[in-house]
Amino acid sequence: MAFFPALQTWPTHKMKHIFEIAMGVITGARQKDYGKPEENFSDIATGWTVIAKRAIETDGGITPAHVALMNDWQKTCRLLKTPAHEDSWVDKAGYTAIGYELSKDVKSDESDILRFDMLWQNLETESGKKND
Repeated sequence: MAFFPALQTWPTHKMKHIFEIAMGVITGARQKDYGKPEENFSDIATGWTVIAKRAIETDGGITPAHVALMNDWQKTCRLLKTPAHEDSWVDKAGYTAIGYELSKDVKSDESDILRFDMLWQNLETESGKKND
């Protein structure tokens, strides 16, 4: 609990209720719609790895437009299991539209880019050790 101080003051019955709802969702309808989590997450990770690699190579980090691509890929992976799931198609269309608008707004000063080197420094600082 030390890592989550807010949980120390949150009523236990509320946490239990939230976890019960989540368990019902992930073992019921979501698993039926999207398949086993480990398979779905593995597919998502594969695509996100490609997107992140290209983002770092071309832009030095992940931009909001890259996040739109990542969210779109997540929906694509879900649709591979359930192609007629209308909500996922709607979400993909939304991510595409948002991603397009965000890609037009990329600033030359890179102020909105999550810099890989800054992220790495933060990880080193938080862990208290250097990552070589």
